[in-house]
Amino acid sequence: MQDDLALRTLLPNTKDAAIALGVEGTPPRQTAAQLGVPLNKIYGWFRQAREQGHAIPHFKSEPGPRKPVIRLDDMLQVQLQIAARRRGTTVTALGTDLLTAICTDNLVDAVLGDVQREGLAVG
Repeated sequence: MQDDLALRTLLPNTKDAAIALGVEGTPPRQTAAQLGVPLNKIYGWFRQAREQGHAIPHFKSEPGPRKPVIRLDDMLQVQLQIAARRRGTTVTALGTDLLTAICTDNLVDAVLGDVQREGLAVG
């Protein structure tokens, strides 16, 4: 971690720091973790840097942790996209924030409105 701080001090621009790590051979996933930057942004920066002539190697794909997938119908997807844009975020981040708030605040029953206080299904 001391090296991360030294790199950030030497290269205060996070993009430049990421490119420097890439040139040194640091894989994208590790670069993202070290700099606290989303992995897809690192991939984009590495691609751009290669196009500009930086000698960043192509890294062998590493499987990341599997994330759960939630399928949404088209109308719900559009509604979430609108809400996400208003908040300056992505649908994925908004969905994560919504589910986190609902579960953390024990609001599942209140949101769904289909369970009595004792936890028994209504109807």
